Amino acid sequence: MKTKNQQGFSLVELVIAMTAMVPLIMAAFGTYGVAMGTIKVNQTESDVLRTFQYTFDEIRRLSRSAFLSTMRTRANASDVAAAEAAKLLDPLVIVPAIGDWISVGLPTDRPGFRFFAASGFLTGSSADATELRTLDFVLDSSETDNGVDDDGDGLIDEGQILLNYGVTPVIVATHVEGFFFSLVGRVMTIKIQIARRGADGRMYRKGMKQDFFIRNN
Repeated sequence: MKTKNQQGFSLVELVIAMTAMVPLIMAAFGTYGVAMGTIKVNQTESDVLRTFQYTFDEIRRLSRSAFLSTMRTRANASDVAAAEAAKLLDPLVIVPAIGDWISVGLPTDRPGFRFFAASGFLTGSSADATELRTLDFVLDSSETDNGVDDDGDGLIDEGQILLNYGVTPVIVATHVEGFFFSLVGRVMTIKIQIARRGADGRMYRKGMKQDFFIRNN
């Protein structure tokens, strides 16, 4: 037999208590959703930052002993126009095609470069050079260089950074929307733009640049 102090809640009291708890439950679910969204964003940003770190570390490792005099870059429309103008004055001037490898001229952004580097071994009185090393930006087969998302994956002019210093090219970075090289004196500047679709479905874009000092002539 229940005493007065042991009497349970009435139906009305239970309804009132449950009604009061609904906002608390909704707030808890809302906080959980925000927290999970933040985790997904942080994971995507971490992936992008790791890609930047790996790519810049590879470029630093490969270019640390590069010979400045062997630096070459791909010709663009401005290079072709300048060569055509120079050829009017000097018929011996060779006019490159867009994409040909040429000596680095004006410090403008270009989508790739190549060079020889010191191998660390001495042959007589001079340093022995490595094989030719090339870092190049290559568009995905489903993309064209037109400023448009051609394949509908959210990335614009998407491609890869390829490293080639042997038989088989090595993929350094993917989901790349831009890779640019410029050279002023001995300072080489690399700019990279990367995009990723996060787990929340949104696109995340980030660009970074880093300078490298070329020591060898």
